[in-house]
Amino acid sequence: MADKSNGEELTPAPVEELVSLSSWQVPAASVRRTLREALTTFAGHFREPFQDGASTFEVESDIESLSPYQLRRFAPDPDRQCRAEALAEALDRRRGEGRKAAEGMSFIVTPPYSGVAESLTLIAEQRQWRVISPPDNLLLSEAEAEAWWDEQALSDGCWVIPELARFWLRHRSGLALLTALFGRLAAMAQVPALIGCSSWCWSFWVRYLPCQSLYPLTLPATTSAKLEVWLASLPGRRQASSLRVRQTNNGHWVLAGDVDTEANGFKRSGLLRDLAAMARGNPGVALALWRKSLRARPDECLSEDEQSDELTAVQPGERKCWVIPLDQLTLPLVPAGASREVTGVLHTLLLHGDLDEPGLKLALSLRETNLRLALQHLARHELIECSDERWQVTALAYPSVRRTLQGSGYPVDGF
Repeated sequence: MADKSNGEELTPAPVEELVSLSSWQVPAASVRRTLREALTTFAGHFREPFQDGASTFEVESDIESLSPYQLRRFAPDPDRQCRAEALAEALDRRRGEGRKAAEGMSFIVTPPYSGVAESLTLIAEQRQWRVISPPDNLLLSEAEAEAWWDEQALSDGCWVIPELARFWLRHRSGLALLTALFGRLAAMAQVPALIGCSSWCWSFWVRYLPCQSLYPLTLPATTSAKLEVWLASLPGRRQASSLRVRQTNNGHWVLAGDVDTEANGFKRSGLLRDLAAMARGNPGVALALWRKSLRARPDECLSEDEQSDELTAVQPGERKCWVIPLDQLTLPLVPAGASREVTGVLHTLLLHGDLDEPGLKLALSLRETNLRLALQHLARHELIECSDERWQVTALAYPSVRRTLQGSGYPVDGF
């Protein structure tokens, strides 16, 4: 897929196909990393790295974290338009050669940070489909919910719901809207529609309404092979494959670019395999971890003051940076012995994707003072962040949050 401006290629999205939800599998980690995670989980910390043994490689000691400018060059946000086009093409292929996406309903379940809701919104804009947004008030009676859906005229034309998690609240009066919708969807298989649903929202509703007749699709897990292509392409240049990344502690190649590692006797790192497993195949989490682990010498990239125009920056063949082992990452961790109020906030945020404070107060039945204390505690540990007055779990904290919730007995998603 090529951009029409500046002769650059757009960033490919890690979307080659859509698969049934039941066929999704988490990428496997290396045996070494699996053993280490078991030991460090038992010990209650993730800070102490394993030693890799003897190596003739001189460990790099003067490597710094990337500046915001360098991050925009080496690991920018994925191209939104390209990602939406890739998803649209995957939907069209799923429906058969020569058929249009408007021929039936597609229900897509994906984990947080996958970017599918944004892509569905862009697809709706491109194809001039109607986007259905939730009402301001989610606390409706059954009759009010049915009347609201009647007003949406779901049988008329093509429509999109980017994220179902916005249509409910875990409250005795906040379930009616989706209960009514799921009842209607059972008889609407041929209605032209696209519906996105977060994996945590879906995990709640398949328990609440176990007799679902929907057969969701999802994106396949992002494996190490996909990460190698995708991360190398993120800078968005014609020669993106020339991006070179080596591991700081042993010099092994993570992204070799155009270097023939076998011919030159260089070793390849297993970091991307462990990154895919650590992120559980989630590209958004993998990208956040990748950005956190990237390093560069001060003289390897021009500063923002020295280079105001990114298009005339260092040539692709000169692009190189480093990455620290994942064991050395300092990531947000849920504090040991976190209270039920704290873990309840985390679980509720994942169920709904994001929530404002009034919504959290209703869903958790917490006093305002207790809720604010819990939010401050979580924000201080960089487990959650606030944008447009809505709180959400951070991508960097997601592996720890999911692991903690599962260990504390909360129902978790299937991803």
